[in-house]
Amino acid sequence: MVETNRFEPVSPRRRYQLIKLGSNHHVVYVRSPARGLTARVTSMKAAAARARLGRPIIQWESAVGPKSCALSIGDSFRLERASRERHTGVLIVQMITEKARSGAVVRYRHHSDARPSKVRKTLELSVAQMDELGLRKVELDCLGRER
Repeated sequence: MVETNRFEPVSPRRRYQLIKLGSNHHVVYVRSPARGLTARVTSMKAAAARARLGRPIIQWESAVGPKSCALSIGDSFRLERASRERHTGVLIVQMITEKARSGAVVRYRHHSDARPSKVRKTLELSVAQMDELGLRKVELDCLGRER
């Protein structure tokens, strides 16, 4: 979904709660023997509709094949087979976009990089790159150490 600067109410009854059209809530990665790692992006509007109905926001039941992981903005992950400096260490999701040719693209930063976004370089990974580098979701404690 293409991000815009338009906002829309969550529901007709709650016009004061707005969702930015085009923003994405999370991406679910599923591993299949035939196609490898595939990604399915869920928009913020679809996630809000599922939450309003009392259903789980992350849709594992529609995933075919073993679950790999789901990443939302602010989640931490590690690339097991990373060799380049920019892919090593714990990384934090900044933005999730969906592109027609490469599928889901995750923009990220290093968890210890506290520079303003104007100074910080934008780093991106496609689904194929994440599959090649061994994606693994991690949790951090309040001091930034892996659990």
